[in-house]
Amino acid sequence: MQTLRTEEKISQALVPLNKKLALIEAGQNILLKVGNTYSLMKYEGHNAEIEKHNIHRFSRNLKIMTSNWHFADTKKKQQKLIKKQHREWKRYKGNIYGTHRLDFTFDEEFGIFLPSSDGRDMFLTLARETFDGDIVPRKDVIDIISDDDLIVTKLREITRPQYFSTVVAPFLENRCTEFKIPKRSKLLIFEANKFTLLNRFERATRDIKHGAFVYVGSKEEVYLLGLARGNNGRPYMQGTYSTSTKPMFYFSNNYLEFISRHDAQKPKFKWGGDCNVAVYRAYDIPGFRRHPFIFPQMGRRQNCKNTIFTGKPQLITGNVNEAIAHFTTTDFAEFADIVSLYAKQIDSIHPSSDEPNGEFYY
Repeated sequence: MQTLRTEEKISQALVPLNKKLALIEAGQNILLKVGNTYSLMKYEGHNAEIEKHNIHRFSRNLKIMTSNWHFADTKKKQQKLIKKQHREWKRYKGNIYGTHRLDFTFDEEFGIFLPSSDGRDMFLTLARETFDGDIVPRKDVIDIISDDDLIVTKLREITRPQYFSTVVAPFLENRCTEFKIPKRSKLLIFEANKFTLLNRFERATRDIKHGAFVYVGSKEEVYLLGLARGNNGRPYMQGTYSTSTKPMFYFSNNYLEFISRHDAQKPKFKWGGDCNVAVYRAYDIPGFRRHPFIFPQMGRRQNCKNTIFTGKPQLITGNVNEAIAHFTTTDFAEFADIVSLYAKQIDSIHPSSDEPNGEFYY
């Protein structure tokens, strides 16, 4: 009986999703709206699953268990540990799998949708079950568009004209773009690294005050930030990341998914069994006709995919006019107004930002 009850719960939660996906074929373009993000995908398939509260799925091959309730091996013990019975016990998930995915997330400060790509699949919580057995359905509506004309209309609406023609149209038509990944130049026989570039950054910003606008740019990558100085007066680093007094804004040519330039340089592991992930990659780079799909990504925070010195900057300056003049020579020239607005609003906190991480964002 318990199995039947669970199946009924999953079925009820999945009805809206199944109706929308039932007629979609593998390889077809779909556009999902979840919250303030539109996700353009090449559809591969979908399924359902149940997650307990302490299990979290990050990809189709990776789940992580948290330790919150690991020591409580029965539902009765867990209920004793929780005062409120409406706490989450299970999640009913609808997983949508894709071969390629490109996201567009609304940025409140500049009123534009920022393109990014951190995965190829969508793992959607459709309903939650509480400890006392109540089923709480998802509050917001997940919109799925599968008609190509409607997809084009919506994406033209949320992207700028050149971006649509150079990135979105090729994606929809299963072809690659003309963009290239940022590359570091060599100093004599050695490739420039984070430390040599950090030294250059420190010299170039020697006369710029804490909190002032700084532009770091090359043709394939640009960072906008407020100079953050530590107690010693030097540019402050948060681990391996540079910091900014205002949530930084970046433009960077990237691969689809989470893959960074460093990851892409690793050889593909072609044998069975486990591999050394420090040496090999066990995944393909999403693309078309045996070439990776490279696109300009825009975002607010650094991560392993985007650090401020992925490539070698052609210009480091605090002069807005110099910055805009250089920006017009980059792959992101259509967004020159963002450079000007960022510099103008250097003292303004991003509307949707969390509390500052100390004095610095990274």
